[in-house]
Amino acid sequence: MMDGLLIIDKEAGMTSHDVVNRARKHLGIKRIGHFGTLDPMATGVLLLAVGKATRLFDYYRDRVKKYEGLAQLGWSTDSYDATGQMVGEKTTVDLNRLDLKEAIGRFLGQFDQTPPIFSAKKKDGKPLYHYARKNIPVEVKSSEVSIYQLDWRIESADQFWFSASTSSGTYIRSLIHDIGQALGCGGHLAALRRTAIGEFCLERARHIDELGDSNNQDVISGAWEPIESLLPEWSKLIVSEEGAKLARNGNAIPLSAVDLLTIGTKSEQFRIFDHYGTLIGLGAKETQSKSIKPFLVLA
Repeated sequence: MMDGLLIIDKEAGMTSHDVVNRARKHLGIKRIGHFGTLDPMATGVLLLAVGKATRLFDYYRDRVKKYEGLAQLGWSTDSYDATGQMVGEKTTVDLNRLDLKEAIGRFLGQFDQTPPIFSAKKKDGKPLYHYARKNIPVEVKSSEVSIYQLDWRIESADQFWFSASTSSGTYIRSLIHDIGQALGCGGHLAALRRTAIGEFCLERARHIDELGDSNNQDVISGAWEPIESLLPEWSKLIVSEEGAKLARNGNAIPLSAVDLLTIGTKSEQFRIFDHYGTLIGLGAKETQSKSIKPFLVLA
């Protein structure tokens, strides 16, 4: 079985689950999931985890995400994007007469953001869109997000292009809606493209249907990251045969069973390999015994 990540360039109109289902069909593998939902209207980088890599979701949850998009000012929508219904009346806008720089500046850094009611954010175990579609009022709680970079340029009197670098969990739809509110004219997201998730960028991404061409393995390999290469910032342990046996059973590995150690930027988190290059699992150092204790066993 293949174990690793596929970097997909999602097309507009597809849900993230649509992409997963098509990948399952093309590859003949059922154990596939996505790392980070992308709205149907959005395009760009969607990471698909294949095989055992699906168990690494929690360790990719906090990867920085990058986007480019187009904001439409003059009216808001109930979904905060172009697929929704207009809320209120349309306002004539001239961005050359508005302080867009000041409005955007309010959303740089760390702040609390309220997600759109039409979103997959869970409330009592159900996505918010479940309540929105039935017109059931619910309290939507805000979450702390970070926007590290936000560049922009005016495209027309009522539209601006932007690029953003954000923390995981940031809703770009909410960002544009909130900027429209700050300007007093309303606004919504007209187009969005995700250009990167962490180290995985659009240049490596492939369309999902390219995976169906069994004669073009270069397409798959170019967009493929094997599980052994994932989490490169973690320290790497190569353990002896006895150490591998202990790790596979979830037992602590004494330092005497470590044959090679490569320190990563996350020096206290370890990827555990055997001498054949197989990723056995993930571990952490036990303070008292100074051994390495696996907390996730893959092999």
